Amino acid sequence: MTQPKYKVTYISNSCGNTDELSNQPHESVAQSLYNLLINHKEVTHPVIGIEGSWGSGKSQVINILQRIIKDENKTDEFCFITYDIWSSQEDLTRRSFLDSILSNTKNNNKDFVTKILEEDYDKLNATSIIRKTRTFPSIRFFFATLLLIPIASFIINSIEHFIGYNNNALLTYDQLKGCLNLILSLFSLIVFIISYKQELDIINSDSNKKNFRAWKKFMCIVGRMLYVFKEKDIEKEDYETIITDEPSVSRFQHTFDDVYKSLKAEKTLIIVFDNMDRLSDPSKLMSSWSLLHTFFAERDYKGKIWAIVPYAKQQLIELMNSKGNNNSSKTSEFINKTFFTTFRIPEPIMGSWKYFLNSKLNYAFNPAIDDEDKTVVALIFSRSMVDRLIRPRDIIVYVNKLVTLYSQHYFEEIPIAALALYAQYEDKFTQPLDAILKFKGFESLVPLFEDSNQLSGWLSSIYYNLPSNEAIEVAYERSINAFLQTDYEIMDGKDEKESAYKDLSSNKAFKHHIEEYFNIETDYTHLKMENLFYLLEKTDISSFTRQKIYRNIANQIQSLKDQFSSYESWMEYGFLNCDEKSTNTIIDTLIHESKQNFESYYQTIIKLIKIKETRKSLRVSVGNFVTESIQDMVNLVKYLREENAEKYYT
Repeated sequence: MTQPKYKVTYISNSCGNTDELSNQPHESVAQSLYNLLINHKEVTHPVIGIEGSWGSGKSQVINILQRIIKDENKTDEFCFITYDIWSSQEDLTRRSFLDSILSNTKNNNKDFVTKILEEDYDKLNATSIIRKTRTFPSIRFFFATLLLIPIASFIINSIEHFIGYNNNALLTYDQLKGCLNLILSLFSLIVFIISYKQELDIINSDSNKKNFRAWKKFMCIVGRMLYVFKEKDIEKEDYETIITDEPSVSRFQHTFDDVYKSLKAEKTLIIVFDNMDRLSDPSKLMSSWSLLHTFFAERDYKGKIWAIVPYAKQQLIELMNSKGNNNSSKTSEFINKTFFTTFRIPEPIMGSWKYFLNSKLNYAFNPAIDDEDKTVVALIFSRSMVDRLIRPRDIIVYVNKLVTLYSQHYFEEIPIAALALYAQYEDKFTQPLDAILKFKGFESLVPLFEDSNQLSGWLSSIYYNLPSNEAIEVAYERSINAFLQTDYEIMDGKDEKESAYKDLSSNKAFKHHIEEYFNIETDYTHLKMENLFYLLEKTDISSFTRQKIYRNIANQIQSLKDQFSSYESWMEYGFLNCDEKSTNTIIDTLIHESKQNFESYYQTIIKLIKIKETRKSLRVSVGNFVTESIQDMVNLVKYLREENAEKYYT
């Protein structure tokens, strides 16, 4: 197998702590944010926004801020806690937020507080428990069997009293009572022995009692067995009801104030509310907004606690307005009032993102790809992003797609530029034939490649995951099939079939692919004969292939007869150019099928006779037609006489 030209490496999609854009917009924002945190402790509304679209690098700004703090040797003065709103959306309560802060401080940042907030943490997670106990007596089976003896005697005495004595009975009542008492006594004895054995096993398994003497063991067992109820007296079942009260807002604020008071001198707590703009439920968005107001609105933490909220403003506005409020300006004003100040991630300039793209390409491909290829790769990317903001994440995704495609297809030696074209315009391949053969959606980029036919081969190879020569055959086979199976119409004076054929035949290799298609395809029952005859008329294919097609039609005519039930104008070209034997077979079927309707039959005969005038060797036989209208037959005979065509009547 061909060895790859490049050793490739995927680029991590996680945010780094360095700004690789040439104008360094993220570094600038992070530095300004750092200066605010260090120099402005007087702020009484400590909520800072970082505005930018998805993938613009908001999280990277936070990472760069942490790096700057480290570079300035101030790591010991700052504690960062990230509260991921998106992953916590199923429990967006003040309790869950505060629990996250307290547990993080308790477990991971003990050096930042004067005391571990054990009491606050325990109070927050405390629950009220109501315990209910129900008792259920359980009598021993041994005593239950003994109770059966007096019960049996009582039943027999009652029968004797109310029914009387039967002189012919097999047993007297006294004898019956004696038998039952004896049986029940023996049964009780058996139960006693079994119970004794069980109790003995229990004592022998007890390390403190198994060494008792036999008499002591016997007395212990008998003592246990003489308890009427098992387990000394009763069995108990306990049920718990746990009641959890949501603490009040003031209690939450008080607890958070404890966090503030517990921070050591010169220590600053920074809470990042991440992924707020990824929420899809407006009610959950408002819950998260409520968190900000509960803990930070107009509360002076003397610069020791800050909330930083990265967000995509447009996404927040759309989500807030999804509940029926369509006033975007008011929604925007509501968002702006939440923040003391907002840092905006600027859009990368042309030179900046090109520099970033080149650096990622150099990292991903070793050795580095040619400068000419880099230029084409950058041009393909910029054309696809003409109406969109270019974000670092878009570039990383683009390069990683390129790495994946190269890893899959390097042995086909497909150029990097073709791989880049597919990577960035993959969504256009939902209609693969249009994309591969017509380049729909990226026509303006085709001139970047010397040979459009070769480009089709590369794109089909990528899409079908086949060698180029096989893949392009698959693409053309499906394209030709689509043309031959479609019902076309004339819409607004435009012939759809003509347009489709023009698109299909525009490729230079079209004739070759038509020949290949009909060398393989022999079953025409799924094809539209009108489209096939049109293709034969318009396409310059070999005489051998053409005659092969006509013979196949004649051989399958019984399966195709529904398409030959009456004469149509598209048939003329075939009748004039098809071999004589095949044509006559088709015509015979056409005449026979047209007899289902006299008007159809009449017109078919007229047209065939005119064609026969041009091609004398054709066989046209006019037979009897059963019709209720004598005039129909008179008109037909009259026509035959006028055209001097009576000889065709058999």
